[in-house]
Amino acid sequence: MVKMDASKVTSKTSSLKALILKAWRERWTDIQWGINIKTILPRGVSGDLYNLADCILQQAMVGCGANQLVISYLKHSLASHLVSYAAVLQRIAKFDAFHKPHCVMSLLEFLEGVLDGITCRGKMEEEVLSFAVSSIILWLLQVYHYCLSKYPSPSPIQSQELLEKSTSILNSIINADFLLAMFYLAKQNDPNEYSEVTKKCQEITAFMMMNTQFKAPVTIHETLQKICNMDIDKIAPLNNKPEPVTHCLQALIAVNMLSNPSANMQQLSSQLLMVQRIKGYSLSRLYCELIRACFISLNDSSKDATKQSLWAAFTLLKIPQVIHYLHNICGTTTKDGEHSIEIAEAFEKLLQSTPLLDVVDTKNSCNSIVSLLEPLVKLNVVSESHLAYFKQKREHKDVKLQKLEPTGLQGSVPSFITRAEPTLAGILKTMGGDFHKTQESLYAMLCQIVGGTTLDTILAVATVEGKLKLFVSRLIKFNEFALLAASEKGAPQSKVYIFDISFLILCSIVQDYGADAVLDENGDSFFDKWVKECMVYQGVHKSPDQILQKCDQQLVDIFISHLSAPDFDFKNTNIKPHDLCMNVSGVIKEILFAWEQGSLSAADVKSILGTT
Repeated sequence: MVKMDASKVTSKTSSLKALILKAWRERWTDIQWGINIKTILPRGVSGDLYNLADCILQQAMVGCGANQLVISYLKHSLASHLVSYAAVLQRIAKFDAFHKPHCVMSLLEFLEGVLDGITCRGKMEEEVLSFAVSSIILWLLQVYHYCLSKYPSPSPIQSQELLEKSTSILNSIINADFLLAMFYLAKQNDPNEYSEVTKKCQEITAFMMMNTQFKAPVTIHETLQKICNMDIDKIAPLNNKPEPVTHCLQALIAVNMLSNPSANMQQLSSQLLMVQRIKGYSLSRLYCELIRACFISLNDSSKDATKQSLWAAFTLLKIPQVIHYLHNICGTTTKDGEHSIEIAEAFEKLLQSTPLLDVVDTKNSCNSIVSLLEPLVKLNVVSESHLAYFKQKREHKDVKLQKLEPTGLQGSVPSFITRAEPTLAGILKTMGGDFHKTQESLYAMLCQIVGGTTLDTILAVATVEGKLKLFVSRLIKFNEFALLAASEKGAPQSKVYIFDISFLILCSIVQDYGADAVLDENGDSFFDKWVKECMVYQGVHKSPDQILQKCDQQLVDIFISHLSAPDFDFKNTNIKPHDLCMNVSGVIKEILFAWEQGSLSAADVKSILGTT
């Protein structure tokens, strides 16, 4: 099998060589070459498999000077992705006929032309390209060394041009971040070749010192020194110049909050410490930028109660814990151990962001600095005296602020979060008990939180504290209990109401957070099954035909007859709650068809939908 593959490669390579000869004899343009090469290499097949770059350069370097027409075919093949940069660089690095100055000059000019475009086009090429860059650097040094050894040659002008050109290309490679990174990777992967490179650099340096007649290009010494000192801290030093404003932290926090707001302290803290190292921040600057990032996002979300609740919970509940965690890892305290030095410095810096604090305080009806300091005082990283100091600093400014009509949460946002914590704990505790004993009190609780923005706030707190899935799982159990109770013969209407409110809250949670985030993968409750089979929400679509197949036509007809009655009331129907949920789509379909055919007027449809 291997022999057959090898023979195929040999056959294809022979065909490519024949095509190159034909192209040269008939003086094809590069466009004609591009058209005809497709007869041998179909779309998607790389010429690297059949040594296309090798074949072209062999033909181009036959004479004393390079064949520019054939080289143009290589340029076209490179531009059209028929050959990779790695393959071309490796082939050039194999050329050792340095006694052909015109050929060497043509290769240098070709290399200079493609240098800016060198890149990886796939995972397979990454490692190969790093070795290719290392090989081409060694080849350029060999060219330089050869010309130097022949200096002064019978044609000193030509030697000088080769020396200057090779120096220029070496300098360009060493000053290009991507190519330098590739060279560094090659150094790590193949120390033996790198030692050859450094050895050649040393030979060139020694030769230049011995040859007093030779005037070396100005940049060659610096370039050789860089090649020999490929230390990561020297070639890519960290930017120690402090930024006046940072942008990456707010994006990092936003991604974390939106993708995984309940992530543990260690995960978020490790990311923050990485940013601190990269940016060269002090710990106090990191704290300050972290709080600023949260305040910016809290301000941006102020028009949407759900988003505002989530950001407020994240800022006021999660961020103090993150700061406390970071303080325990690398923070310092005063001699009396009363408070963290860095946190106090961070809030001093934060006070300089007056416009941001003003707009956050105005839109959230609070003193944002105090709201964040209070949980830090409870965590014993800030003293009461600091709380009083910063409170006084902001209070005289808050008095002057014009109060705006809130567009999201109606009132002081921190107070919403503060009240939501014990409410959530109470609901979870009640739902963890015996539903036969707690159903009435739990129903009253759910009715109370559904009004206004209380539910949004409770869900936000549950999300940040990592309790959302627990809340949903217990609410599903309560919904399942209500479904069984409401399905019993002669069950009171209150059982149906319990099912309704728990079902609607669950639907709202799935719409906002997605089923994957809140439901168990193997859940077998009625609600789990209904979501998987029938519920359509943002980003999740289902076939209407498949949903309608779940409907029972007999129940659909009964439902429609009830809706058509002038004195219809759900209290008087015997249809069970889960039957209503499964068959309502079939009812809507029949209503739409009747409206389309003129059997129902727009007023009738409006009346029916208002009833349902």
